[in-house]
Amino acid sequence: MGARRHRVSEEEFRAEINYTNFDPLPENGVLIIGDTIATGSTLSRALGEVRDELRRRDYGVKRLVVFSIAAAFRGCTKLLEWEKRFREWWPDFEVHLFAAEALFGLESGTHLRFRKPEEAIVPTNTKKYVTRTYGDYEEAYLPGNICSIFDWGDRNFKPDRHLEDVLKFARTSIEKAEDDKSKEILEELEEGALAELERYKSSIGE
Repeated sequence: MGARRHRVSEEEFRAEINYTNFDPLPENGVLIIGDTIATGSTLSRALGEVRDELRRRDYGVKRLVVFSIAAAFRGCTKLLEWEKRFREWWPDFEVHLFAAEALFGLESGTHLRFRKPEEAIVPTNTKKYVTRTYGDYEEAYLPGNICSIFDWGDRNFKPDRHLEDVLKFARTSIEKAEDDKSKEILEELEEGALAELERYKSSIGE
């Protein structure tokens, strides 16, 4: 299943399903979903489609396993709601969530950044890694201002726009950052994004 969300208002997002193939859907099996969870709108739409298909086939289902490379705490709470909905039909149904690095706060419905309101779980090892990579977790500029993923859609389908966004972020942030570590990383980010953008444009004949 493929899904993509779009903004319909300042605070609201809506997801659209653009691809489905339920041929591999097992009877009484385990569902596995990989998603970057922000508001949870895409995840909710996908789970609604899967639940309806299971009911149409009169299938059982054991559990749902969700893997997220970047997840917002707010969006993940919707998994509890969906567990209850599935249990209306399958009482023993369970949801298991595996989130990489942290349960982020969510800014503007899109940005997954450390040190933001609603941030729920940040393991000690994650904080240590962020400090080594971007500067002090609590004080440096970058940990609280760089999105952990930027835009997955642009990264996959519009790499030039993604790289231009990275360049814009790096250049504007260099002016705001006060700590040396953040400035050093931002300069490297600008240099790398510029090189990749030139390489990409050259590959498509621009």
